[in-house]
Amino acid sequence: MDATPDRIKAKGASIKSIKDTWLDTSSDNPYNSFLLTVMSGLSQLERDLISQRTKEGLKSAKARGRNGGRPSKRNDKADTVGLLYREGYKIVDIVKQTGLSRATVYRVLNDLKLK
Repeated sequence: MDATPDRIKAKGASIKSIKDTWLDTSSDNPYNSFLLTVMSGLSQLERDLISQRTKEGLKSAKARGRNGGRPSKRNDKADTVGLLYREGYKIVDIVKQTGLSRATVYRVLNDLKLK
């Protein structure tokens, strides 16, 4: 359960709603404690429901063959990097032609076991 109400009390602070006059934790009233507990529980329930829906959505997307994240820029140009390197181009020239960084070119060559 959420410990926020307890942390607020421990700091000597209270919650008082201007709009909802029924919410005032400045007095040590059992009703206030109950309301905070219920609101805390509802907040936790909402977080759990969001988490559950997110997991179900990811599982459904995975079942449809979809993966999250941005497509890798390296995959698009890995063949080009390998081809240029095999043809004897220097790393600097490969960087200029592909628009990839030196580190990425070296990483691609390492993945292709060419370097």
